[in-house]
Amino acid sequence: MTSIFPALSAEAYLAHPLHSSERMWPETNCYVDLWIELLAASALPPEAMLGFTLAQDFEGDQFTFFKVPLEDLETLYGIRVTELAIFDRLESHVETQLQRGRICLIEMDSFYMPDTQGVGYRKEHGKTTVAINRMDLQKRRLEYFHNAGYFALEGEDFSGIFQHHLGDADL
Repeated sequence: MTSIFPALSAEAYLAHPLHSSERMWPETNCYVDLWIELLAASALPPEAMLGFTLAQDFEGDQFTFFKVPLEDLETLYGIRVTELAIFDRLESHVETQLQRGRICLIEMDSFYMPDTQGVGYRKEHGKTTVAINRMDLQKRRLEYFHNAGYFALEGEDFSGIFQHHLGDADL
């Protein structure tokens, strides 16, 4: 099974110190939290990307969205983020990208994500971004970064994440 970070295990994963429960705000924004963990797993200092927080502004009725600019990721770490045009089953694209050594950030339905237990898991549908590190199509298992951690799902949740329950009429 191909993975970007083969030594990681969902059962033994330790979040970056920025996500310590001793901090006032251990989690800030699911997308920023995801990048903190991805960069740390790559042995890169996630603190370097946080300069964008100083440019956050108030737009009269709300603050600008709290999101690391993609150009900062490229300048600071040499990470280039691109979007893929999905024309096949999503799992096929993920499998191909993992084999090419590329991690996929994908918006998924938190309804099928066990790490959202007590919040959205099997209660309500919500869009959230994950970074898939490892996928086993045969065993229907997925390991992924989400928010401030690294998790696994399998079986019915794997099928739900990839919308196997939908028919042609639903598409």
